[in-house]
Amino acid sequence: MKRKPTLIVLLCVLVVSGIAFGVWKMKRPVVLEIGIFTGSNWGVQAEDSYHIFDVAIKKFEQTHPGVKCHYTAGVRINDYSEWLASRFIEGKGPDVFLILEKDFNLFASHGLLQNLDELLEKDASFSHEAFFQSALNAGHYGQHQYALPYEVDMQLMGVNVDLLEENGFALPSQSWTWNQFGTMVQALTKDSDGDGNLDTYGEYDYTWEDAVFSNGVSIFSEDGKNAFLTDSRFVDSVRFLQRLRAIVPEQILSQRDFDQGCIAFMPISFAQFRSYTSYPYTVSKEREYRWQFTTMPAGPKGDNVSRLETVLMAVSNSSSHAKLAYDFLMTCTYDSEIQMQIYSWGQGASPLKSVTGNPQSMALLQEKFALDDKQYDEVVLTKVLSRTVSSPKFGKYDEAYALVDNGVNQIITNQSNANAMLRSLQRQLATILE
Repeated sequence: MKRKPTLIVLLCVLVVSGIAFGVWKMKRPVVLEIGIFTGSNWGVQAEDSYHIFDVAIKKFEQTHPGVKCHYTAGVRINDYSEWLASRFIEGKGPDVFLILEKDFNLFASHGLLQNLDELLEKDASFSHEAFFQSALNAGHYGQHQYALPYEVDMQLMGVNVDLLEENGFALPSQSWTWNQFGTMVQALTKDSDGDGNLDTYGEYDYTWEDAVFSNGVSIFSEDGKNAFLTDSRFVDSVRFLQRLRAIVPEQILSQRDFDQGCIAFMPISFAQFRSYTSYPYTVSKEREYRWQFTTMPAGPKGDNVSRLETVLMAVSNSSSHAKLAYDFLMTCTYDSEIQMQIYSWGQGASPLKSVTGNPQSMALLQEKFALDDKQYDEVVLTKVLSRTVSSPKFGKYDEAYALVDNGVNQIITNQSNANAMLRSLQRQLATILE
């Protein structure tokens, strides 16, 4: 009989403890794990890799009470792929994370990424049209959207304005062509002082891919089942490179020649251009000259098309906070205020049309680098990004591309019969793509 009070007290303690634990659990913040890296995806100097994410986290947490975002600092970009893979192997993958474009195929094919189709369809605020199409396509796999573009970098044509003007040429228009490009390359590759050595060069580092994409043809189909090496547009592109190499012996050139102002045209990524117009590079060039960028030249059957590289952001397929992770994904990729930060703290460009096409974005760059003249033009950037192409996403892409790249470069270097050799290369490629 004397045990009843003890049992009642014990039960009361258990009930109270259970309620207290429930209240504690309810008050405990949800922790959203974010996967990011330090450094630049584009191989240029990164001032503060975390600044944009710190701003995004602050904004996200203000609109999501009870949620805290956490990221592991100090993961260098060169170690990021391995770090991310190891986290998933341990079952501790982040809820939402950046993906290097080179890793996207692997992560998507192994089912590690959340299919975003349904979430995007239900999101009344989302519009596919807000993004530049090729940037959005970079997150496609098997006709589904598995990632959104966070930051992009596109190929531009860097132009040594002084060298052109000294030789009677003006800055090319945004709609210039192979013919105009070839004519200027021929005229500007010359021995000016008559000592038997070339002093200036028309171009450096223009590649067969640059030509192919600007002539209206791709290397592979989107599903990776076909290649287009025997397409007449592809053949003509390779022949155009052979003509350029007959004019400019690129094996004797290096980036130092670019720094010395000896080269008229050199493809340069937007991130590289930002680096070239910023301190300390601006005071370390070996010669002062005016540089500007424009579009890539258009082939006879194509357009002023450029290659695009993308840093993607995705939600883990195993996240227990998928909706919150999606909301944070949208904060980083779709919020114009956050995306505008790329022009102050990033290295590339925003994949949002409204941000890159905004004069304020270019004003931020001008202010950031304290430039005296207008070197950034949102009209040109918008045109370039509207005409970019990204690599297709299929399982054997890396192996197939390596074969094509090696084979096409040999054809160009050896000045081989492009038509015949590309047919042979296409047959070799079939064994990989089948």
